[in-house]
Amino acid sequence: MGMSDAVGPRNVAGDPNVSPMARMMGGGNDQGSILQTRIDDEIDRILKEQYDRGMEIMTTNKDILDAIAQQLIEKEKIDGKALLDLIA
Repeated sequence: MGMSDAVGPRNVAGDPNVSPMARMMGGGNDQGSILQTRIDDEIDRILKEQYDRGMEIMTTNKDILDAIAQQLIEKEKIDGKALLDLIA
């Protein structure tokens, strides 16, 4: 479902009776080329935005990730309580 400002509130998945593989192999979408380009651009924007967000979270919490990695190297596993203690 397209819910962004660029695409608007519309279903861009095409015919629900056609499998995703069939749509990929034979086209099967009902968007015009301008809308398809807009959809592709919006997907690219969202993916980049979330990649950058994930990298920022990991960079900000590098010390926690290093502590988790060290515990995994030493013990090969970590339980939920130990993980929460490292995060805290």
